[in-house]
Amino acid sequence: MHPLLDIFNILAARNLAQAARAFGAEDEARSQATLAARVARLARLRRSGWSAWTVWLICFGVAAAAHFAFAQAPFAPFLAAIVVVTLLCDWRKSLVLVTAAVILDRLHLSVAPETYIFASTYTVRVLAFVLLSFLLTGLMEAFAQAVLQLERSAELNADLFRELQHRVSNNFQIVAAMLQRARRGVEDADALDALDDAISRVHSLAHLHRRLYDPKTYGGGIEPILREVLAQTLQDLEVELRLHIEGRGLSVGKMTAITLLVNEAAINAGKHVFRPRRGRTFSVFLRSDGSKASLIVCDDGPGFAKIENDDRSRYGLSVMRGLATQLGGALEAFNDPGATLRVVFDK
Repeated sequence: MHPLLDIFNILAARNLAQAARAFGAEDEARSQATLAARVARLARLRRSGWSAWTVWLICFGVAAAAHFAFAQAPFAPFLAAIVVVTLLCDWRKSLVLVTAAVILDRLHLSVAPETYIFASTYTVRVLAFVLLSFLLTGLMEAFAQAVLQLERSAELNADLFRELQHRVSNNFQIVAAMLQRARRGVEDADALDALDDAISRVHSLAHLHRRLYDPKTYGGGIEPILREVLAQTLQDLEVELRLHIEGRGLSVGKMTAITLLVNEAAINAGKHVFRPRRGRTFSVFLRSDGSKASLIVCDDGPGFAKIENDDRSRYGLSVMRGLATQLGGALEAFNDPGATLRVVFDK
């Protein structure tokens, strides 16, 4: 094999490994962002300055009105107001609300003591309210800070993912440029053919990487994107596609690795089976069995024994073995009766 193709094997495998890990990181960042979006709606609306005091006055007014209406539990409305003020403003304004509630309740007791059922235990109730208010304020402030920190972490992960995607794209361009540069000094026809094939493969991977970059790609599961990718890879060829997909519960990283592996297998089958008209069926089976999943890709061509002497087929298998490793399994290659690839991995 030409030495430059060995370089291509190594760099392509590294790029694909980075891509699969990046999609895994993006999947985690997206799940964190979803969690933060659900629980941080109030915390993200935090106010400062006059707008915060406006929120404080509204909460105090509503709680005070409820305070006069429900003398049996005069401090209960203020507890709800403390939660809202802590989340929307900060803990300092919450403590001001606690002080104002105690003063208002004391004035109410002085003016209309007959409305108090538990007037004899007033001091105990005030102390219990203050202690409970401090506890709620501390918990809500800690909760708000944790949610905001989680949201910042999710944004940082998303930024890191975009940066990693940019670097992966640059690596594909560097590999293609190196192969193009090396081609200029090569005169051997077989070597030129092999380099052209490698350059075409890099461009194909780069295009596929850009397509898979968008997380919305897998909104309908893995089957639609598989059909789209295979239709593009096997265009202008008389091929019957057979897909049997059970891809529920797979992460974006695993679906990306599966798509890249199946695409690589389709490239090899198109070159060695469908273009020479040695077969016309390309099948993909993705099955789930509990915590395990199995991917089987096969064609109805002559099998591996008929093409094993072709050096150019070996680096395709090398890339697919790297992708199988990313899935957490090992690539098995055999004839049944055509070329068949199988990977068993944990979901």
